[in-house]
Amino acid sequence: MKNVLVICLMICLLHGCLTNTQDGAKRLDHLKQEALLSYEMDDYKATIEILDRLTILDTIPKGEYFFMRGYSKAQLFDFEGSTEDYLKSIELGYRLKDTYHNLSLNSRSQFNDTLALQYINNALSIDSLDTELLKLKKEILTGDSLTRMLNELL
Repeated sequence: MKNVLVICLMICLLHGCLTNTQDGAKRLDHLKQEALLSYEMDDYKATIEILDRLTILDTIPKGEYFFMRGYSKAQLFDFEGSTEDYLKSIELGYRLKDTYHNLSLNSRSQFNDTLALQYINNALSIDSLDTELLKLKKEILTGDSLTRMLNELL
């Protein structure tokens, strides 16, 4: 009788754990959908807030969270925070070429063409024929983009 009671108790505990796990998974899925929707709607502040929660609640770090949060922070001119998130995305192996490209744009926004070139070269090591990256590299090396920006200001 005692064994039956112990077995029943174990089944109840196991069922409770499974239910909590299922509820947690549903909550994560809901937060992911919210993050994607706010990201697609260009509501970067909301996206960052949701992704902040996701990076804490999801026990398996996702490069996608850091990539999206990095992009969102860059859109709000938080280039340091953006760079931190992009570097975490790279650490997790997520969209490496795109992340290096975005890091180069962050570096350019902070007037660090040397670092921008380093990130562009990292991206080109993944796809050496990417015309957008090659064009950006040429602009930096020839100073074309600086001349264009100055002309736009004047």
